[in-house]
Amino acid sequence: MYDQIFSMHGITMIFWYAAPILTGFSVYLVPLMIGARDIAFPRMNSFTYLLFSREQYLAAAEAYMRGIERRLATGRDADVCSVASVFISRWDKAVMGKVPAELRDKLGIAIAQRTYKAYLELRNSERWQRLIGLGMRPQRLLWASTGTKDPNAPDTLYVKALAAHSPSTPCLMRHYLRSQTTAHWAS
Repeated sequence: MYDQIFSMHGITMIFWYAAPILTGFSVYLVPLMIGARDIAFPRMNSFTYLLFSREQYLAAAEAYMRGIERRLATGRDADVCSVASVFISRWDKAVMGKVPAELRDKLGIAIAQRTYKAYLELRNSERWQRLIGLGMRPQRLLWASTGTKDPNAPDTLYVKALAAHSPSTPCLMRHYLRSQTTAHWAS
């Protein structure tokens, strides 16, 4: 009897643990499995893209805008949220110990700056402006993984280097507060 109850408890716990994980993976995998070209069609209230480069950001933004265009063509509204999360510190972790000291902790910032430039160019494009005029919510650019992996780098390295008006930058409150009391913000 004990084994049956213990086994049933284990199966139940695995189910309650695995169900949300499978749902999370399906948000990413289902569009790929069905060959969906347009992520925002027919509707996903919020879709977050996990990205590592400018090219991946542009592909995600293109899919988002194409989906909005398809929604509008079928008479639906353009009220869909989207977040493009660009991972920053993982670039520097990948090359840690493989680059000269003067290039240490610079790659993630360079990738983010390239991505931000592409984001601004896209926001100023005629297509983006037309879709905004038709009710599209701007896809949000978010700097993710902004905690430094280098023990010799300041906690605020990425937060200060990437502070801008439009992107969101999730960071620990202590990093934010420390950045307010140390050197000036990057422009």
